Amino acid sequence: MTMANALAKSRNCATAYILKQLDNTGNNSAKIFVDFLNNKCGLQTKIDPNPSIALGACEISLFEMMQAYSMLPGRGFNVKPIFITRIEDRNGNALETFTPMRREVISDLTSYHVINMMKGVVDAGTAVNLKLSYDITGEIAGKTGTTNDNTDAWFMGYTPQILAGAWVGCDDQFIHLSSSSYDGQGARAAMPIWAYFYEKVSHDHTIIGIDPTITFAKPDINSNDISYDATMGITPPQGNVIEDNGSGTEQQYMDATPVNIKPEEGIGAESTIPVESKKSNETDNGGYGGDEPKPKEEKKPVSPSTVPPKKVTVPKAQMPKG
Repeated sequence: MTMANALAKSRNCATAYILKQLDNTGNNSAKIFVDFLNNKCGLQTKIDPNPSIALGACEISLFEMMQAYSMLPGRGFNVKPIFITRIEDRNGNALETFTPMRREVISDLTSYHVINMMKGVVDAGTAVNLKLSYDITGEIAGKTGTTNDNTDAWFMGYTPQILAGAWVGCDDQFIHLSSSSYDGQGARAAMPIWAYFYEKVSHDHTIIGIDPTITFAKPDINSNDISYDATMGITPPQGNVIEDNGSGTEQQYMDATPVNIKPEEGIGAESTIPVESKKSNETDNGGYGGDEPKPKEEKKPVSPSTVPPKKVTVPKAQMPKG
């Protein structure tokens, strides 16, 4: 089962398997995930690093769940929700403004892949009734959630412009819907709340900037950085079918190397350090002054393999006058 199908059908076996891939030594995988939630996503709730965290066995408020989910429609940037953005006096003068805290926790490409998988939850998964039973259109990604005995019902949904969440439950877990009731699931208890909310928002033309037809932005992907994903509809190309002759032996390389190679003049090594310019009384005769003759040197035969690189003189950079 692919991760896309696992998210769409709420198969927690896949999430448990992926958590194990982080580090299968002891309980390190859960510790790595908790560190990501607290130090990267900025969650303040104390989360115990138990392996069951892959199944959702931890209690987080709707406020912090919104903060964690914001990195997906935020194209990798995590945003801490705030309630007040501006304070004005009775004359409309701004007394104080507040800007949400943003932090990049995942790449734009990673968020785009996760969004594509979570769109499957709405298009063909546990939240498929979101568009079938309500007057809702456009691209929507989300996730339903149901805890043991129908104690908690969740639905987190987002579009390219809006992120919202719905939770149905009680602080005292003794109070819950019947564990045998189908209506206690996230798709039945929490998702309708989100659906009614977004249905009104998407049809309210007085709300500036909301356009249900906008799609999730696809990031610019380098042609050499291709990520194959089943949800993207891309099939990895097959490798070249060639005969494997190995890497060869040292003698084979020596036999294939030409022996009549003449050294190229005027080409120094790439790692040669540039030589500083000479003093004003120096000429291009090897560093000796113009009045002092350069001593003659005896020419010795040099093998091609030991020819030193030609000395290159690079003038110093000078600041402009005035």
